[in-house]
Amino acid sequence: MASTPRCIVIETGARLHLGFYNFYDPGTGIAYGSIGVGLEEPRLRVRLCINGSSRVPSGAERDVEFLRRQGLLGDNIGIEVLSLIERHVGLGSTTQLRLSISLAATLLRGETPSIYELALRTHRGFVSGIGIEVFRRGGLVVDSGRPARNGVIRPPSNVTELPRAIARLEVPSDWAFIVILPRAPRGLPEGPAERRELEAPQPLSQDKQRELYVALIELLRAVAHNDIEAFGDTLSLIDRVTGEYFSKQQSARYCCRQTEAAVEALREAGGLGAGQSSWGPAAYAVAPLNDAEKIARHALEKLQAMGISVEKYFVTSPRNRGALLRLCD
Repeated sequence: MASTPRCIVIETGARLHLGFYNFYDPGTGIAYGSIGVGLEEPRLRVRLCINGSSRVPSGAERDVEFLRRQGLLGDNIGIEVLSLIERHVGLGSTTQLRLSISLAATLLRGETPSIYELALRTHRGFVSGIGIEVFRRGGLVVDSGRPARNGVIRPPSNVTELPRAIARLEVPSDWAFIVILPRAPRGLPEGPAERRELEAPQPLSQDKQRELYVALIELLRAVAHNDIEAFGDTLSLIDRVTGEYFSKQQSARYCCRQTEAAVEALREAGGLGAGQSSWGPAAYAVAPLNDAEKIARHALEKLQAMGISVEKYFVTSPRNRGALLRLCD
């Protein structure tokens, strides 16, 4: 960079957490190998300027204050949140927001930070590295999981303990993801309660674990060969096993009856691989791009007939790129 910019606009997309291929392997001590994908919509856009004005919606205020306390955001930097990914619905908004603001702020100071260093300082990567890798490169991402010492995972203490991508593929451009946000209670909130639920992972039976490993290879093959039906079939299996594993925390396979209804509506309408993203309540499915809007409308009609209210829905392309930055005066 020839000179330090005075303003930076940064844009990134949401992510879907598609489940886990590993919950805990006592032999390796690795827990929570995750699978996820970047989305073009909804998007986060923020503008940071030295000595600029600030406009931060209430949904982002706590994260901005957290970054100030961490020393990542000086008082002389103004922040305008131009668009915000829906918070705490399973779309990875916190990771994208914290990484976007902290990256832009450090660049305004003339520094060239490592995304992994920023992830560590912003308390990302306790369980999943999907959001970090989607921020970096987008695409379909499989991460390495986290070390569980004596069967317990703790917050990463250095960058080597962060989950890293072990596979990353571009998702075919003629695929689309349908995301439905039913009007429902938010999933398990991030924080101490979530960490208590996740810090002591349990292994699956050998047969079930073998089934997941085979499914992971088939999922990657399906993306590489543009086989959307095989992708959907395999994704449904991974979502089922993930939902069963977390049924104790959620009291069911899905976070709530509204999300369960949305998943079923997407399946009945022709969506493939329908499931719940993270703790929900976001429900998703994949479909050929040319059919996706029609499938979404049919699913919404089914939900309306069932008396299930929907806050928002998106028909979006996969995002095969990371965060974008624009420098301005």
